[in-house]
Amino acid sequence: MDSKTISHSNNKKRQRFIRKLRKSLSTLLIVAGIIIIVFPLATEAYGYFKSLQLAQAWEQQAGDQRRIADMIRQKQDALIAAGKLPEEDAVFGTPVSNKNRGTGKLKPFPKTKIKIPKISVDQVIIEGSGPEILQFGPGHYAGMVNPGERGNCGIAGHRVTYTHPFNRLDELSKGDTIILETVDYIYEYEVESMEVTDPSDTHNLQPTPDPRITLTTCNPKYSAKTRLNVMGVLINSTARRPTIIRVVKNILQEKKQPKRFSNKPRTYAQLLKDYKKQRLQVENNPLDAYVYADFASTCIELDKYAEAYKALRRATLIEPNSVDIQKLQARFSAIKRSLETNVALSEQSMINGVRNTNPDYYFDLGNMYIATEEYDRAATVFKRGVDMMPYMSDPYVYVAGAYEKMGVDNLALNYYNQALQYDPTCPDALSGIKRIRNKKPMNAFELTKLHYRLQPQ
Repeated sequence: MDSKTISHSNNKKRQRFIRKLRKSLSTLLIVAGIIIIVFPLATEAYGYFKSLQLAQAWEQQAGDQRRIADMIRQKQDALIAAGKLPEEDAVFGTPVSNKNRGTGKLKPFPKTKIKIPKISVDQVIIEGSGPEILQFGPGHYAGMVNPGERGNCGIAGHRVTYTHPFNRLDELSKGDTIILETVDYIYEYEVESMEVTDPSDTHNLQPTPDPRITLTTCNPKYSAKTRLNVMGVLINSTARRPTIIRVVKNILQEKKQPKRFSNKPRTYAQLLKDYKKQRLQVENNPLDAYVYADFASTCIELDKYAEAYKALRRATLIEPNSVDIQKLQARFSAIKRSLETNVALSEQSMINGVRNTNPDYYFDLGNMYIATEEYDRAATVFKRGVDMMPYMSDPYVYVAGAYEKMGVDNLALNYYNQALQYDPTCPDALSGIKRIRNKKPMNAFELTKLHYRLQPQ
């Protein structure tokens, strides 16, 4: 065989090898591409499957506990009807060991759901924050407090992988709602602040003196360069079902608790003095329910309904079974009903042709609605005030403030501008227009600080 034949044979072998290599390489690339595409989908599908299993387990446990609670409650009803108040240990059917009393031992993390309406989050939280946990959903930082307890409840979640519960966490803003649901309670938190930090910076996860929540996730998306922290404060807790335990506590506390609040009248100067003093006490004693209650009582006397309402909510969160605080709440509600009655009577008088209506009723009721966050009703009442005093600036400012709280900026600007027609220097209207143009949220107390003037401008 000559050299030319040998060379031709070698070339054929080389070409066959190259073709085979190319075919193998292309097959390998196709398989790798399929894996790259399918793997994230598979892991995410697996994560959603586990999340669904957790949700089903949560619902099953909730149903079981409700059935058990109904049976216990029936027995308790019979005991109370017979005049026998059951002890807490007996109610639960098992003795409470000393290990669980005052030793600082952590309570087990309850089955909990997290709901964030603004960004459509509705998932079960798992205990732990390791990678093997977070692939199934948001995780509770072990060692931090449970939902609703005093302190900082920390929850972590992925941004773009697995069930990515916190994918849109950056869309939250101050005032948005975060809800934690357990079998027994619904805890409502309000977003107070957001912060981007270094992954090693854990100052936002430190203990706090009041009930708070901190959500953490990677930042920005598709990166773990920094951490996004969303901090909120507990503003409301609602029992899913009334229990006789709480009824028993109320009965016992009603007998034991001394009366805290006096009906003794105070002068306006004394009220202002008490207001300043108690406001400082609230800042220095954030966990004392009766400091909040004293402050709320003074605010009610001064018609500072927004501050009274907020202080009452805090007092109730700390001492939900206090009879005196419940009475103070009833007093606040009675004032609201009285104002509503006065406005209704005024409306009827005008229908009958009587024009001696007191406009104070409308402004006071509107401020009450602002305090209780019923902004649409506040706008309606304030607009009646505009009808009665169309040549004053302040009624227009009140209506504008209500619309601003609702986020209806075009109507708010319209009423602020109308206020400026009757008082071109009206500071409340000017600051409102500036605030809307700068997209700064209105403080809950700003509108109720306005003292309307009954003289034409």
